[in-house]
Amino acid sequence: MHIHDEAVIEADIDTPVDTVCRIMEQAPEWADGIPLTADGYECPFYQKD
Repeated sequence: MHIHDEAVIEADIDTPVDTVCRIMEQAPEWADGIPLTADGYECPFYQKD
């Protein structure tokens, strides 16, 4: 699910948030040089940060 500047990701329980953030910070080739950052949190249900 994607909500404007948010992404809801279902992952294995042992997947660290930092791993997901590192993946999301990788720019595609067409966006080379654009600085991307991500942060996140874990919860068992959707909530607005």
